[in-house]
Amino acid sequence: MSILQLIPIAAAAILAVQENPQAEIQLMDGTVVSGRLMEISADAVQIDAAAGPRTLPRDSVMTIALPAGAVDNTTMTQQILLRDGSQLNCQDLTRSGQKTSAAQSWIGPLSIPDRDVKAVRLQAENTEFSAQWQGYLDRISETDMLIVSKRSGDGLDFLAGTIVSIDAEKVAFLLDGDTIPVPPARVYGIVFGAATTATKNSGRPSIQLTGPGNQVIGIQTCTLKDQQLSITTTWNQQTVVAADRIRSIDFSSGRIRYVSDLPWLVDRVIELDPPGQKISLNPGAEVAQLEREWYRPQRDGTFEKDIPIRLRGRQFRKGFCLRSKSEIRVALDREYVSLEAIVGVDDEVAFNLKRKVGLTILGDDTVLFTREFVTDEAPVPVRVPLENVATLTILVDFADNDSSCDWLDLADARLQLRTENSP
Repeated sequence: MSILQLIPIAAAAILAVQENPQAEIQLMDGTVVSGRLMEISADAVQIDAAAGPRTLPRDSVMTIALPAGAVDNTTMTQQILLRDGSQLNCQDLTRSGQKTSAAQSWIGPLSIPDRDVKAVRLQAENTEFSAQWQGYLDRISETDMLIVSKRSGDGLDFLAGTIVSIDAEKVAFLLDGDTIPVPPARVYGIVFGAATTATKNSGRPSIQLTGPGNQVIGIQTCTLKDQQLSITTTWNQQTVVAADRIRSIDFSSGRIRYVSDLPWLVDRVIELDPPGQKISLNPGAEVAQLEREWYRPQRDGTFEKDIPIRLRGRQFRKGFCLRSKSEIRVALDREYVSLEAIVGVDDEVAFNLKRKVGLTILGDDTVLFTREFVTDEAPVPVRVPLENVATLTILVDFADNDSSCDWLDLADARLQLRTENSP
């Protein structure tokens, strides 16, 4: 093959590599726009949709998902967890001079102020220790906790003290006035005490960037041009990330709240079976109470603890599942303008029997929405105005005098906060 024949092939290969990524953009009103992501500026998102180029105001965009992105071919075994919820896998982690650093991460070298770091994991994740490790992360402590693997290998243990420094040779640990050099290989992780961590960046960041392996980074600003995303992190580090390393960008913080993340004033089962249809067997008060607890409204999942919310094959990370007859109540304090959710009977039971279940949404005891859902019908997007509503009630009830298959999902249920631009 001649050089002239190779030129078109090479040019086509270059164009393929440079092709802008396919994106799904969800707007604040629930609309989804698909196409190739061309550019993100401070004010707008440009997309090449099937119907032609579109420019979307950035304040109308909730999330940008890049389904083909974020392939992780790295084997970084250490991890840094920040106070704002950021989680980054890394390698060659050190801590000194009020900085926590790493030579490698998916966004490049890291240098993070100690005050922003909640914890570090020095060893590869051991799933057998996950529950214990999470327990230490959830614990409130004034001192640092040095988490070590038990010599028997059957769990974790900790020592309370102060971390002086971390390097490849040792973890310098101050205990009872003495600095002890602990071999890093003995240390599973470290959770830093509240006394050594400020709350400056402890809230949810205004933008969340998700990369390989669902690693999440809080960022303050981002712009995209020529498939390169320029970001400023919450700890004021500036860097550039290739678009094919990105899984999603979430602009929703400060504008929405997921109902499943809020405190619930009430979450209760009112009745397990409709009047006249109660099972004749009397299981006893203790068993009946256990059954009520089992069917209490579930946040971010279903009544089967390992089964996520699913509607016609689509899996949802956020939302809640209610069984008839049950309700939740949430204090809104007139801070929200709308509730949006995708509603339907969960896939776990939707095709077992053809039944109906009822949904009623009330604001301060006034009915705002009511509808019956057939078990196998397609999920329905629901938007309910909440202007000046102080208390939200969501009630799932028997619609056909039968409780069979009444697992109703309000998937991705979120509240839009009132802002200066709210109508």
